Amino acid sequence: MKRTVGMIGVVVLGAVLASHTATARQDTTATPGATPAASCAGLDAYAAAMLEVGTTWSRAMERDGFLERDPQTFSAPEWIALAEHAEVLQTATKQITPPPVATGWHQASVEAMGLQSSLARTVATSGLLAVLAFTDQVDANEVETIEQRRQAETACPEFEDFHRQWDLLDGEVDRVDATPVAGATPTRATPAP
Repeated sequence: MKRTVGMIGVVVLGAVLASHTATARQDTTATPGATPAASCAGLDAYAAAMLEVGTTWSRAMERDGFLERDPQTFSAPEWIALAEHAEVLQTATKQITPPPVATGWHQASVEAMGLQSSLARTVATSGLLAVLAFTDQVDANEVETIEQRRQAETACPEFEDFHRQWDLLDGEVDRVDATPVAGATPTRATPAP
């Protein structure tokens, strides 16, 4: 079995904020001759909109006690509530149009929110071990999200600042392996003061 407990924590608390595969991907790497300002066009407005919906999500998650508890202790109704939080965030996020530099990361994030919802609803009806059915999808989404984030940061270094703020919305910084590979797992670390 693959890291059941660790994966539950990653999916429930981190995947929504840090993660996520586009059906129609755009290349978000910098093009020769493109200036950083041109590559970053639209990022400020996008970041503000995303951080607004992310903050609303984070407050709701905190209010309902999801950010402080071990997911293994959630009841079936709490798993359903968790799914509903992910669905609200996904709906709000879909309404935000990303700038070209963030298109891949945005789509991967939307997909992560859908995975979180599906996973939570499945666990609510089938029990905690049902999370194992999502292992490959979650792993692939994590790899895709990491790659899309790195491409966005390469094209627009300011994306890193936005991502750091987005990542902190759940109260923790997700650290990732240096190279995204299948099965790469984020590790949790408390942010430095």
